[in-house]
Amino acid sequence: MSLNVLNAHTIYLAMFRYDVFQTWIKGCLHCHSSNSDGLLSPNDVVKYYKDRGYGLVAITDHEKITIVKKCSDVIVLPGAELSRGKGKIGFPYHLVILGIDDEYILKIRDPQEIIDYVNSLGGITIIAHPYWSGLVHEDLMNIDRYAGIEIYNTGCDLEVAKGFSTVHWDNLLSNGRLTWGYAVDDAHRYFFPPRDANGGWVWIAVNELSIESILNALRNGHFYSSMGPKIDELFISRRQIHVRSSPFHRVNIITANGKGMCIDEITLDQVVDIYRRGKLKGTFDEFEIVQEANITRVFLRHGGFKARIARTPDGIQELDVQFDFSKYDYIRIEIMDRKGMFAWTNPVNVHEL
Repeated sequence: MSLNVLNAHTIYLAMFRYDVFQTWIKGCLHCHSSNSDGLLSPNDVVKYYKDRGYGLVAITDHEKITIVKKCSDVIVLPGAELSRGKGKIGFPYHLVILGIDDEYILKIRDPQEIIDYVNSLGGITIIAHPYWSGLVHEDLMNIDRYAGIEIYNTGCDLEVAKGFSTVHWDNLLSNGRLTWGYAVDDAHRYFFPPRDANGGWVWIAVNELSIESILNALRNGHFYSSMGPKIDELFISRRQIHVRSSPFHRVNIITANGKGMCIDEITLDQVVDIYRRGKLKGTFDEFEIVQEANITRVFLRHGGFKARIARTPDGIQELDVQFDFSKYDYIRIEIMDRKGMFAWTNPVNVHEL
């Protein structure tokens, strides 16, 4: 089997080192076929994603488990999307179950019982599109033991502008619920506008190309989510954050309450302009700009905060921040490119670093 994989990522976390994994596989975790309400047949769904560089496809038809046989070059993960229960506002939970081909699951009506049954069989459950579903924080706290939530859903974004659920995510994390964030498509139309496919995916780090290894990675947070940007290096500790990726416009260091920080090209341009006009005195303890061919390197220090930034004509490519992050409860990283496309890392519990 020759899968669509990538071996170039070298991501490091103090909790675990991604570089020990040999392979990165691009995955679609939520899409629909003509077996429910999608426009493409199951085989055509797999082909669609294979042609776009995916090595993993999970067809999650509504209330049905779709099995694709004799598929080469792509791992197809069995799954389904189930609508169950009722949240505080009155709307149901949508549960994406992955790695399950036992149709008994379709008969279970209680959301928590579904999650527990899926876990007992070695699968995982993701809470689909919380914003679109009208779920509130209480709803997500009332159920437990799911792997995470969809933080970006392409279809929900393009159809009704309710695709981002990162606020739901941060509320869970701030409440001590360490959950993972998944970017997905929820594709139905594929080729017909608004095109709801190939807009959100995960890059999964695995040490072997098997369903078991993929499920373990998705269960343990060994992946990052993206709409486009690629993260090449990531290091997080109590004293340092280092990110190198495809060119980006902005990086957000997210944590609980009003803490955290963001660094973007606009602010950087403003600081550089003030520096060149000689009006930066007293703002920073140290500030330096070095031009190396087409790379502009900026170093700044203010008290216990230090930052090194490498910027190309296409955007910021590397960031290193030294700061006392030990009082943060968790840290997750977002990068956004000039097209407004995001990539998200999974959260790290700072107290365990």
